[in-house]
Amino acid sequence: MSVEPNFEKRYRLIREVIETIVLTLLMFLVINLAVQNFDVDGQSMETSLHDQERLMVDKWTYHFHPPSRGDVIVFLSPPKAGEPNTDFVKRIIAIPGDVVTIRGTTVIVDGAALNETYINPIEQGTGGNPVENLVVPPDNYFVMGDHR
Repeated sequence: MSVEPNFEKRYRLIREVIETIVLTLLMFLVINLAVQNFDVDGQSMETSLHDQERLMVDKWTYHFHPPSRGDVIVFLSPPKAGEPNTDFVKRIIAIPGDVVTIRGTTVIVDGAALNETYINPIEQGTGGNPVENLVVPPDNYFVMGDHR
């Protein structure tokens, strides 16, 4: 009579171990399909993101709606001859169809100067070559780092 309860206890234990392993594997797969880790390399996103900071990037959101102005995105760098592609972390400044103008430290999108509260006011714009009336093509985005 004592053999049956022992067998039942062992069966329950084995079943619980298998269920735990299967659930753990399922959670691992779902998490790895939904998010990905990236490391920030460089100071182009200071003061928002710091060099060597680790990010967890949502890989599903943009399947349901397009990126919008102000989003921080990770994308593959444009190909250069002889150089491997790397991941860039930048902020979307303009979306397809927007007209971008940069004069000194002022970024103007569709005729309105951006109020970029996420960067140091002294560093707004590029300080580099001016951009005049650049129309962002369809399926493209105009991005910049926060540290300019």
